[in-house]
Amino acid sequence: MKGIRLRTKILLSVGVIIFVVLGTSTLIHIHDLRQDYLEALTWRSEALAQDIINEITKMQSLGLHRIRDMFPPLALRCIKLYALNKDKNVTHFAVIDETGTIGPHNNDALWHTPVQSPILREYLQHQKQMTILDGDLFHTLVPVFGASKAYLATVDIGVPKSVVDEKTQRVLLQSIVLFVVFLFLAFMMISFLMHVLLTKPVQNLVFLGQQLAAGNLVDIPEPPEQGDEITILTSAFHRISVYFCNVAEVATTISTGDLRRHILPRSQQDVLGMAFQRMTAYLDRLANAATSIASGNLQQEVQPESAHDVLGNAFQTMAVQLRENFEKIQQEVAERTRAQEALQQLNAELEQRVEERTAELAREKYILDTFMDTVPDKIYFKDCDGRITRANKAHAASYGFADPDEEIGKTDFDLLPAALAQMTLDQEQNILRSGEPILDRELPIPQQDSSVRWALITKMPLRDEHGQLIGTFGISRDITSQKQAQASLEQAYLEILSLNRQLQEDTLRYSMKALLLGTPSVTSPASIPATVQETWNAPCFCVVLIKLLPADPVMPSAIKSGISAKNMLFSLTRLYEDYTREIPLAGIFIHLTDTEAGLILNFDDETQVRSLCTYLVSRSTSVLEECHYRLAVGIGNIVNAPEDLHSSYDKAQQSLLTRQNSGTVQLLFAADAEQHKRDALIYYFPFEKEQQLMTAVIAGQSSQVHYLLQEILEQNALEQSSYQKLLALYHHFLQTVGKILAQSPVQDMSISESPLLQTFRVAKPETIQEFQERLNEVFRQLLMLYARDRQQQADALTKKLFRYLERHYANPNISLDSLAEAFNLNSSYLSRYFKEQTGMNYVEYLAMLRIKIAKNLLLAQPQEKIDEVGIQVGFSGKATFIRTFKRLEGVTPGTYRKRALSNVEV
Repeated sequence: MKGIRLRTKILLSVGVIIFVVLGTSTLIHIHDLRQDYLEALTWRSEALAQDIINEITKMQSLGLHRIRDMFPPLALRCIKLYALNKDKNVTHFAVIDETGTIGPHNNDALWHTPVQSPILREYLQHQKQMTILDGDLFHTLVPVFGASKAYLATVDIGVPKSVVDEKTQRVLLQSIVLFVVFLFLAFMMISFLMHVLLTKPVQNLVFLGQQLAAGNLVDIPEPPEQGDEITILTSAFHRISVYFCNVAEVATTISTGDLRRHILPRSQQDVLGMAFQRMTAYLDRLANAATSIASGNLQQEVQPESAHDVLGNAFQTMAVQLRENFEKIQQEVAERTRAQEALQQLNAELEQRVEERTAELAREKYILDTFMDTVPDKIYFKDCDGRITRANKAHAASYGFADPDEEIGKTDFDLLPAALAQMTLDQEQNILRSGEPILDRELPIPQQDSSVRWALITKMPLRDEHGQLIGTFGISRDITSQKQAQASLEQAYLEILSLNRQLQEDTLRYSMKALLLGTPSVTSPASIPATVQETWNAPCFCVVLIKLLPADPVMPSAIKSGISAKNMLFSLTRLYEDYTREIPLAGIFIHLTDTEAGLILNFDDETQVRSLCTYLVSRSTSVLEECHYRLAVGIGNIVNAPEDLHSSYDKAQQSLLTRQNSGTVQLLFAADAEQHKRDALIYYFPFEKEQQLMTAVIAGQSSQVHYLLQEILEQNALEQSSYQKLLALYHHFLQTVGKILAQSPVQDMSISESPLLQTFRVAKPETIQEFQERLNEVFRQLLMLYARDRQQQADALTKKLFRYLERHYANPNISLDSLAEAFNLNSSYLSRYFKEQTGMNYVEYLAMLRIKIAKNLLLAQPQEKIDEVGIQVGFSGKATFIRTFKRLEGVTPGTYRKRALSNVEV
């Protein structure tokens, strides 16, 4: 604001004050109006919500206690209310249950959907009536509580934020208009008064002040003695002008070297006058001191006025320096003599230290050389370029050098294969860049005889005495024997695992593989007919497996018998023969089973295999659709010798596992098998669903079992997934069946040995239909097993429970949990079981048993106190005994005893 005039500043200040006052009052008024409108909106929404709350209360009185049970009438109510109020700025009516799920809503698209807004979910948890803003809507939340003050749901009524904003903006616009008019009038009036009373006189004073500031000592006339502040200010300017003229005259005299004139201060507060007085006194003192020094008096001293007194400090320094120069000249000769003697003594001590350090270094070098020559581990030092600067005898001997000095200057490229040398160079350069060592890393080192030696290496950064990296050094230990022993153990373990894992699968496909390639254990070309091998001159070999699968869940009987499948395989054989007659391609086509065939191909280029498979697939598509079959073609990896065809066969088998469960034809490659395998392992079978399924089977809930099975199958969408996913889900069901059978309390193993279950455990289903049928049948038999078991054990368990209670009824601490623990049962299950067998819960049965025995004791022991009888039968106190007795018998124990004894006497 440096360039703004005074009048403008005052006007702006007044304007800011007016703006703040009016703006604050307007904002407060708008805020109050907004709050009043929101409060009215809350009252109105609460009144609208009351209709829904009354409906919920009414339906709760009819026995409906959950919002989902009240859904139809509440949804209709929300729709009607919305129809009546949609023209009154209401966007929706909704009822949100305690889980945060939208129930009844005027928009049926939002039924049974969770609340998406995190703000709305947070305020729903408060269970209080409130109005909140979420995006462009105000939500009025009205909680609904049941008769027992239990929270049921929250009624949500929405009103658009634009309604409140429109009213607020209207008031704001009116306030702005009034504010602008008032501010303009105030500015005009204040501006006129300021110009007449203030700015014009001040401008005159400003002009005079600028003249004084420029050094122009203008003559300011003396104003009247009486007047306002501006008059007083003009008088002050007059006195300042007179004072400056006097000071300027004296200063002009001093500048010529004449120190005779002085200025007398006008008062103790006259800073300029006091400064001129001290300055003239100071100049007189310096002039006297300079005169004495010039006459040769070096003892003359001048005390500076302060640390920043340049002239005084210079005079004092000059005098002191002159005195010190004479003293230094006298001391210099003596110091030179003493320094020469000290230098001779220091030279003698230095020679002695050099001799001692030389001997110490010689001892250290001997120890290091002895260590380097005798340690069996290989030790070496390298510079930053990877050149060896030092090595021990073990390191030199490992590369055929008799003397370690022969290695100096060599790099790993002179000693190791190029690939290994590049790897070690990269390691060392990384150490030099990061400063991080390599610790205990195992490294294979190829030898000249094609063998491999293993070394355990440690590499460290090498630093000089200043901490700068100058290279690396390392220690290498031969661990070939340990690695060989470890490899033997690992190989044995892997062979055991591999044999155990592949035993069943190899047994199942042994016959097919033997038919196609010969006996797998005989890996020689002899297993392929010699007449065929004579025509195989190409360098590449490959196995292709063809598998036919039913396309529809319900198939004709002819297809089930395999007749059509055989015909289809013969058709493929003819297609293969037609193709090879036109395009030279060596190979054999073999029928493995009624639905499987195999190809052994000999070719020059991989594209020949792809072309053949594409030809077979394209020419057989229409026939497959007519026969209701699907075709899966698995292509194995390419090998270079007939001896390796077993590997190609295994890869082709893995490719078939990646087939989709739908689609007429599929061409599958070994390269894609691993990726499909990872994708197929992701399937839907959560732990909680498995527990629910096991519980439903054990509890005999057949409808729940079928519901859970159907849900799991639908969630996995096997029709759109691969066969590998079906197998993964299949094995998971195997584990679940095993867990269910393991929990069976009876030792009847007939179910586990049934042909169906044995097939379920051993044979793999080929289609979704086969998988579903086998799954439904095995769970049906599991349900039958547990139903038969429950029927056999119900009577025996009931008798045991009754006998246990008859022996322990007098124990006051007996409870449902202790009873369940005694019989190794779940307390919840025992409670339900007791209700099913006796028609009453456990507490009622125990109370009736105790009262029955107490009635006999009351008559058999007429002198016994009532509370003693209650304690004998297991009640904790007299009041509990009397209350229970009266509830079950209709009279107190004392009244019952009197009446019973009276009847006996009569």
